[in-house]
Amino acid sequence: MTAGEIALRALIVGFIIVMVVITGFAYTTLYERKVLARMQHRVGPNRAGYIPIPARAKKNSAYWAG
Repeated sequence: MTAGEIALRALIVGFIIVMVVITGFAYTTLYERKVLARMQHRVGPNRAGYIPIPARAKKNSAYWAG
């Protein structure tokens, strides 16, 4: 193997390792947030429903996700 092939292989392996670490941190953060929300008994927007907000015009009633 030449020096160029070794450098290219090192770059590819390094890129793969960096992507695995970044993805691992993202999933770790997601898992941590889900665990903390469950411990605090938080209700998400899919179960809280919508909060009706009165609009100035009666035709258009705005809704916010709760």
